[in-house]
Amino acid sequence: GILTMLKSKMLKLFALFVWTGACAMLQAQQMNANRLGIETAAEVSMASKYIWRGQPINNEPVIQPSVAIAVNNVKDGLVFLKWWGNLDLTDFHGRNRRNEFTELRWQAGFAQGFQGIGSVEVGLIYYDYPHDPSPTERNTSELYATGQWAFWSSGLGRDANNPTVGTTSAFLVVNANYDVRRVDSWYFSGGSRVKYVLSPQWDVAAYAGVGLGLDKYNKYYYGVDQNAWNTFETSLALGGKIDKHSSIKLGIEYSRLIDTDIRRSVEQNADFHAGNLVLRFSYLLSF
Repeated sequence: GILTMLKSKMLKLFALFVWTGACAMLQAQQMNANRLGIETAAEVSMASKYIWRGQPINNEPVIQPSVAIAVNNVKDGLVFLKWWGNLDLTDFHGRNRRNEFTELRWQAGFAQGFQGIGSVEVGLIYYDYPHDPSPTERNTSELYATGQWAFWSSGLGRDANNPTVGTTSAFLVVNANYDVRRVDSWYFSGGSRVKYVLSPQWDVAAYAGVGLGLDKYNKYYYGVDQNAWNTFETSLALGGKIDKHSSIKLGIEYSRLIDTDIRRSVEQNADFHAGNLVLRFSYLLSF
């Protein structure tokens, strides 16, 4: 109908806006190399499970690689493009999908940082599920916005040569995702992240937060037609720099579905609470 047509046009215009911005910044890079820079990043994560917004997608080990390119400017923020995939290492679903990608994502966005305050990010995520037999269920798209605000810092480093060592920072994180195609509804999440700098190379970070799904979102994924707090998530991660280009992170995550009706909808087929061990290796190249 008319509403569907308007949503389609809005999605196309948003994608065009992000892509035009990226092209404009790339052109500016050629005109003013001193102001703009290009960064490319590759990341590989190994996880004992794949949990997405509290939903147990795969209870067995997976590999999740990603590749991104960003054009950045200290004053004006950055525009980026990113690809992400989920590779099943086992045939957990019993459908001959071992060593195959079961989910792919393409993401385009704009991020802006504010010195000493935090950051904001907006963008578009396109989801593709290669093995889904239904044409209407195989893919969807989300518009998203996320903000991070620094609300507390110890500000007291113990190393004069490295003033950040020994400092603790706390951030408030808020996310909003709107599925424009398959669900036509919102998912909100937020929480607090605390980071402690152990040394010039190592830091430890903890996060705790909750997720809220609106009625249409919960009905699509769980068959529960009501607004509900559906996810509690917490994590603890140790991160370190290997050299100026690469880093590694080892983390443990725990998630639990909160709402009783939502838990009932999944506990017959999967866990409504899950722990997860994640090892992540990143490589960043700037030029």
